[in-house]
Amino acid sequence: MSTRRATLALLRPVRWAVVLTLCALTAGCGQSVRPGETVRAPYPIGTKKVLLVPFSDPAMPCFESKNGNELARSIYFFMGQSDRRLQRTVILGTELPQSAKALGSAPETLMDIGRQLDVAYVLEGEILEIQTDNPSSPNILRGEVAVQFNLRDVNRWEPPLYSKEIRCVYPSDDNEVMLNQNVLPRQLLEDLLVTCGQRIAEHFVDYDTKESW
Repeated sequence: MSTRRATLALLRPVRWAVVLTLCALTAGCGQSVRPGETVRAPYPIGTKKVLLVPFSDPAMPCFESKNGNELARSIYFFMGQSDRRLQRTVILGTELPQSAKALGSAPETLMDIGRQLDVAYVLEGEILEIQTDNPSSPNILRGEVAVQFNLRDVNRWEPPLYSKEIRCVYPSDDNEVMLNQNVLPRQLLEDLLVTCGQRIAEHFVDYDTKESW
């Protein structure tokens, strides 16, 4: 399946509970954003080439994590939605040849792959924890994921150029519930990763609040 088809499959019937106010979502900002305003990314990447590596998770390394691969596709999708040029300058690690993936995910390896692809940055991260159940309300589903992500110079791994840890919840509105009998846990997980992908993309690309992501 192509990257675009896989991403569209990921985004299929997402009932957007995505908030279009970056300041309500991102630490360190206390100003709301009105519809029609352009939200500036904290660390804009412009059109420099980026290797977007699938995220690892507590059980699997980056290239083997199904959730990490889906999250990377979501980030790529939203970056491209903000600026079509990024569809050419952001290299999605899920599409690397198997021979490259087999080399592993050590920093030196990812930097070497990045240099061979002539990128300026490597964007990588880790899914720290993820859950789709609600122990206090077993009949209601709510997804939550904590993610650490880092933008790194392809020639210098440490320190990262930009690093954040965020927590995403889906549905984000307390008034919106998803009943167990109506939603499969896997569907909820996919929607959660889409929401998180947008959150991460907003750190690196500007977007206009009048646009519907």
